[in-house]
This record gives sequence, structure tokens and C-alpha cells, in this order.
Amino acid sequence: MPLCPVCFNAPAYRECDPPFEPTVDDLRHSENRPSVAAERETGDRLLNEVDPECREHLREVLAGLIEAGAWLETPPAVVPDYVNVRVPARFGPARLCAITRSTGRIEFHDESYPIADQLRLGHHFDSLPAGNKAAITPKDSEDVQVILTLARAVLVSRRASG
Repeated sequence: MPLCPVCFNAPAYRECDPPFEPTVDDLRHSENRPSVAAERETGDRLLNEVDPECREHLREVLAGLIEAGAWLETPPAVVPDYVNVRVPARFGPARLCAITRSTGRIEFHDESYPIADQLRLGHHFDSLPAGNKAAITPKDSEDVQVILTLARAVLVSRRASG
């Protein structure tokens, strides 16, 4: 089964609305491909691959996210250059953000930048127009705190909307 071209997840993990439905042609081309599935990732493995300059700060971020109930997951991809941070949600696990393996850059999910801006933390984050996302590479302890603050606020906003 092909990955969704909208949210880049396997069918069991699709987060797009409306859900991507592959055409008969898509299915025919994917018949001979090996099946792929997301797998749990360890924080240590991720940290070993991350730029040493942000490693310790990312370690603190991961500890805070895991304390909030999140876990890391390697997506089913040909080149797994990032990990997803997933959290429990009403209709199954949802992606909170993604972390780039090489740089440690954290990219929150769609519509996260307005939340950062509302919290008056927008100046800490890069605004990614595609999806109105907030992104940041943790460089210091202040970044750790704003990342965890935004993560909690995003989770609260999801609970309030669903």
C-alpha cells in the first residue's frame, strides 16, 4: 500500500482529512513492494544521530515529551530521516511533531504556529507556511522550555477541539 501523498503516513496512520484513497493504479504499482510499518524508536538511538550541539537540549525535550505520555516512532519510509513524536488521541495515536535525525530540528504539526504566537512564543519558532507549522532546533535551556510549553498547548487545543 503506498504512503499517503498528503500526510506521508502508511494507511493505518493517516492523519489527513479527507483520507487519501489510492487509485487502482496506485495499488497495482505497490503490489510487489515489501510491506512497511512504523516501529518504536528509542531516544538513545535518535540522540546518537543528532548534531552534538543540540543533543543535550534535545535529551531534555524528549524527557519532557515522554513524561507527557508521548513516544517516538520511525515512520515507514525509504529513507527514515526523521522520527515522529506520537501521543494518545481519541481515535488512535496522533503525531504531535517530527524530529529530524541529523539536526534535531523539531517541526510541530499543522496550525501550531498560531498557538505559539498566541502564547507569545512565536519569536522562538520558525513559521512554516505549508501547514502554518512551528519549527525550532533546540539550542539552549530556554528553547527546551518553550518547546515543552508549545507541546502542552497543542495537546490542550486538540483535546478542546475533538
